[in-house]
Amino acid sequence: MGGCKAFLFQCSLVFSQRAVTYATDEAKIAYIIGLLRGRALAWATAVRGPQLLLHTTYVDFISEMKKVSDHPVQGKDAAKCLLSLRQGSRSVAEYSIDFRVL
Repeated sequence: MGGCKAFLFQCSLVFSQRAVTYATDEAKIAYIIGLLRGRALAWATAVRGPQLLLHTTYVDFISEMKKVSDHPVQGKDAAKCLLSLRQGSRSVAEYSIDFRVL
């Protein structure tokens, strides 16, 4: 699960546990922005501006946030990530060969 997806999952848990507190889109967006740091906070501040809470739904905010920060690994990068996995001193490729010869 990517960083953005995991972060949003954690936020959704808070929203479901405190449904009354986070009943509005504005409350949810404010909570998320309050947790952002670094580049994500700079994005929310610069791109969305001070009128963010007045003109954005929660669904639209999350959609925009995912476009900017949720970049799943694909193609050759995914293959590199898989091939670089190790368990102990053995690589995924070594385990793959073992399974094929069983």
